[in-house]
Amino acid sequence: MLTATRACSSKSANIKAAAKRNDWQSAIWLLPQLNPLGDQTAFCEAINGCGKAQQWPQALAIVEDIFASKAEPSIYCFSAAINACAKGGQWELALGVLSKMQTARTPPNAFSYSAAITACEASGRWQEAVGLLAAMAVARVPLNDVSLNAVLSAYKSDGRWSLALHLLSEMPTMAVEPDRISFNICMTACDEADEWEWALYLLSEMPAARLMPNERDFTATMNARKQSGAEEDIPGLSSLASMAHARISPDLISLNSCINACKNEGQWELALHLLGQFPCYGIVPDEITYTACMGACEFGGQFQKALDLFFLMHRTIPDRVMLNAGISLFGRSGQWQLACDLLLRMPALRATLLTQDFNAAIAACAIGHEWKSALQLLADMPSAQSEPDDISLASAITACGRSRMWQTSLGLFSELISRGFQPRQDTYNQVLDAVCTEKISFGLFREALRQSVWPLMTTADRSVLDVHEHSPGSGMLAVLWWLAKVVPDLLRPKGRSKFVVVTGYRKHSSYWSKSDMTATIQNLLDHCGLPWEAPNPEDGKGYLILDLTNQDPARLRELFK
Repeated sequence: MLTATRACSSKSANIKAAAKRNDWQSAIWLLPQLNPLGDQTAFCEAINGCGKAQQWPQALAIVEDIFASKAEPSIYCFSAAINACAKGGQWELALGVLSKMQTARTPPNAFSYSAAITACEASGRWQEAVGLLAAMAVARVPLNDVSLNAVLSAYKSDGRWSLALHLLSEMPTMAVEPDRISFNICMTACDEADEWEWALYLLSEMPAARLMPNERDFTATMNARKQSGAEEDIPGLSSLASMAHARISPDLISLNSCINACKNEGQWELALHLLGQFPCYGIVPDEITYTACMGACEFGGQFQKALDLFFLMHRTIPDRVMLNAGISLFGRSGQWQLACDLLLRMPALRATLLTQDFNAAIAACAIGHEWKSALQLLADMPSAQSEPDDISLASAITACGRSRMWQTSLGLFSELISRGFQPRQDTYNQVLDAVCTEKISFGLFREALRQSVWPLMTTADRSVLDVHEHSPGSGMLAVLWWLAKVVPDLLRPKGRSKFVVVTGYRKHSSYWSKSDMTATIQNLLDHCGLPWEAPNPEDGKGYLILDLTNQDPARLRELFK
């Protein structure tokens, strides 16, 4: 008896050894020497060996042989057979084995169900995978991360990213905490569906699940952003991914660089996500961090989020750079009163008032059409030991121009020149906006032309006028000058009749980004009684075509004197 037991143990050990070295043929050849009515561990190992070699028919044959010997396969043999079918892509056979377990009075366990779900997932059968998950609940089989991750993967494979996110959010209610695999499957699903915002959200939720994002997690988010149509990667995220790969914790400088890169790319969501990661790295944000985040939100049109950030930190970090950023932010969000109030409070916060602070407040008044406040701030600068520069005067010119105070604007422009400043393109645009309806504007426009303020205004043959670098006021003057000084000479000698006015490739400057240059020039041409046509180009370049076949050159010359 003892000898027979030892022989059986030796044969069982040989089968296990053959299976582990992937010699499934030898394992199967040795199996008939064992009785399945006893220990079925060797049978289970042989089935696993067949599964690893993707020999699922042989794995199922072993199960049938056990039945043929009047024995019932153990739960481990059944589960190994299901797993072998999964590896062979045979989801229907895997479900068949799972069904046979129930008729054989061998209730499936979590591993059995997980293997069957994996088989369905590998074959893209997400509905069947979800059905098995429901069957587990009915059978009161505890759910585990393996089965739920398999369903998540099934959703991902079929492009059901929203269902994957829903299941991920429900996992805690099922007494299963999402692991790194769970998050990465869902982020990859979002990546493949071009839903990079959701991938970013998942990345931000990982620390709450006590999971630190690693290289793969950052990479999934970057891939999702690229798939959404972004032309370039954000250098900061690439750096963080590399640091995660090297298991190096980022420092304040690297995180600030990344946030600044997000700001430059207009990715305010990424900037706020990285700000939220600071506590995970044990790093305290500084004024550079908050200023960059505020800038990212502002450039992304998220003024309220930028303001929330400012109010959150300006009391704890009363840095002058931060205060200046706050003044600019208030101004661009249309809250000039708050901008001026913050400027007045800076001395109490032990921040020396500089020219750039006044400039930000004056610009805020210009945006709010508050010319009186702008001029008062300009007058207060010397008493605060801050001398006005060309930006101060240009912003005041804008404030007066928008309020139809063209004489004051012109006086400020003269002061700018008398102080030795060379007017820039924006400055000319601003003062011409203020005086464009007055006769004096013609002389000022001629001076701008002598200064080559708009070097690309006309093409070589001068039949095309490009005003996309102009403001509405200077653009109208440019059209009138071109019609009076250029077009008449081209009409008759060269016989040209078609002319083009390029009104804009994009919103070129924040100063007049809310204006409609095309509509402005159309109204001007209508007022002059000149025919025009506005095509709808696919390249986003706005332009008007003028047919001046029957126009009198003498009449055109009267438009600009």
